[in-house]
Amino acid sequence: MVREIIKCTSLDLGKPSSDTRQLGPLLGQGIITSSGASWAHQRKTIAPELYMDKVKGGIADIKVDQHLSCFADDVIARACFGSNFSRNKEIFSRLGALQEVTSKALMSGNILGMR
Repeated sequence: MVREIIKCTSLDLGKPSSDTRQLGPLLGQGIITSSGASWAHQRKTIAPELYMDKVKGGIADIKVDQHLSCFADDVIARACFGSNFSRNKEIFSRLGALQEVTSKALMSGNILGMR
């Protein structure tokens, strides 16, 4: 049995369908939840960007998470509400709080029906 498992590649094994079913609505069909050919394509696409020389940058550490978060918030605000992020800060702060509570509950296994 062990010999057969060792022969399998990660594409053959995949991720449990229960994980995809439960996390899919929250995380979408990205590299975390996908498996098989879809996972292989996504992994192949991002792999060159994860080499250490590209990640380090060589000169300085640049923190972009706040900038990307503001940009994403602005895009969502324009698409959903027809205005910019600064006009909808209250909505986004509530969405952020909801996201935080949901992720904590998900990680601790306190969501009804999750194991």
